[in-house]
Amino acid sequence: YERSLGGINMLEIKNGYKKFNGKYIFENYSIKFENGKIYGVTGKNGKGKTLLLKILCGYSVLTKGSVYQDTVKLRNKFNFIKNAGIVIEKPDFIENYTLYDNLNTIKMLSDNKDINLDFWIEFYDLFEHKDKKYKDLSLGTKQKVLIIQAFMTNPDILILDECFNGLDEKSHTKTKEYLKNYINDNRLIILTSHIKDDIEELCDEFIEL
Repeated sequence: YERSLGGINMLEIKNGYKKFNGKYIFENYSIKFENGKIYGVTGKNGKGKTLLLKILCGYSVLTKGSVYQDTVKLRNKFNFIKNAGIVIEKPDFIENYTLYDNLNTIKMLSDNKDINLDFWIEFYDLFEHKDKKYKDLSLGTKQKVLIIQAFMTNPDILILDECFNGLDEKSHTKTKEYLKNYINDNRLIILTSHIKDDIEELCDEFIEL
């Protein structure tokens, strides 16, 4: 797949310090993520991959330092990342709603009213599960729902923490192909994995923690 690897800086941490459980995970840490690229963040469990993504989203606040989306400082006025699809840890889906109703609720709350839920249900072969309550879904199916909610609004930024976990081989392959085709000069994708080989073919740059 071909694409330009240039682009304006989209996300940036400047002189970031983050203390967690009494010790610094990041010290004087600065990094830029530019549009038009897929970044892979790798490292052993406990090295701060998920924490880094939470900081970029505004879900976790730096002990010292700043995070910017373009020129806007995050968490300056309780603001979070904008126009981003996010997969981080356990989501807050409604346990007694069906798979479809959970996704439709997100659609109704979204600014993007052109979301085609049937496309996504078919994409991940979920027709037989769409009327099941979320609490009754398998872990693999829940992972697909989590990925769909990140993808379906066509955001400029995708921040995906271990997004391939629990996916069957067919869904794993389809997700990779979707990401390859999704990136363009105006979009940014950041992936984490504790297995570098799993995302190597996708990424333009790697950050080792």
